[in-house]
Amino acid sequence: YDYEDLDTGIRVTALLGPLMAAGASGQAWMKELPAAMATVQTLYNDVITGYPDTTEMEARFRKLLEYSLPDEIESLSKLMLAAALIVQERFEEALEVMDPADFGAEPSPLLYHQRGTCLGGLERYDEALQEYETYSQLLGWDSSLRELTADLYLAKGDRETALEHSKMG
Repeated sequence: YDYEDLDTGIRVTALLGPLMAAGASGQAWMKELPAAMATVQTLYNDVITGYPDTTEMEARFRKLLEYSLPDEIESLSKLMLAAALIVQERFEEALEVMDPADFGAEPSPLLYHQRGTCLGGLERYDEALQEYETYSQLLGWDSSLRELTADLYLAKGDRETALEHSKMG
């Protein structure tokens, strides 16, 4: 059984390779990973209930990133750290963590989604729209992305295009 988060394009089996390659030798970072990932599992529930506290999530992923990690685990850790920063509305810091040059030739679509969220939060609407466009080219449009895009066009004052995206969502 393989689990893929369709909003992010993160597939569990893609992470198993680096974990298996690290072996059972007890790499120090492997001891940190389960607790860090547990904070991600609660993040979505906390956001829904309106009480997100991502300070522990931020701390755990910052600690994890102190290690020399396999590329896939490092990329995931950066994306999760950025997610914690986004919830805290620390958009500039999140963008620094998500430099596309650090993510290899085929980064997770989540990179573009999160960068779009940050840029929109910084009122850099055209750049945010470009990031969402890249995301849509990789995973296609969905209702959530249409809503986010509509919000950006509305913020830009383009009510007609905002309405178009809203109707498609």
